[in-house]
Amino acid sequence: MNKKRWISIAVIIVLLVVYVRTEVISTGPNIGKLKRSLLPSEPSFSTETYQEGAGKTIALITVKGTIQSESDTLTAGTNAYNHQAFLQEIDDAFTNPEIQAVVLTVDSPGGGAYESDEIYQKLISYKEKYPKPLIVSMGSMAASGGYYISMPADKIFA
Repeated sequence: MNKKRWISIAVIIVLLVVYVRTEVISTGPNIGKLKRSLLPSEPSFSTETYQEGAGKTIALITVKGTIQSESDTLTAGTNAYNHQAFLQEIDDAFTNPEIQAVVLTVDSPGGGAYESDEIYQKLISYKEKYPKPLIVSMGSMAASGGYYISMPADKIFA
């Protein structure tokens, strides 16, 4: 394999380790770490600094559930998807100069065509404007809109 492939594999391994680690670490004096949440119990956006002062920060954004603008009454008490908050997470991840790459984890059966296209168009525009790698990790389900919002990625892992 060439050098670029080895670097890509190393980045993905680091990202997966960080993803697992951010689920476990939720408090403490972690300098350079930011966690935000759509709901208090479920973080949806986090960053991790790997080398202090080196500016190597990666944003992890999660899409879990049906992509829709409003949650229905059955899922309101659970970890429901919040469209406006998710769009804000994308804005924050791409416009923050400290973040060097974005990882989008998708575990969604799809959802509304308008909402999915809104995410897709936003990712496309930010990819053109900011030279940050976008990596998608598909979970157990990435159908319809979940697949569609994954298309702007530089690399997709399913």
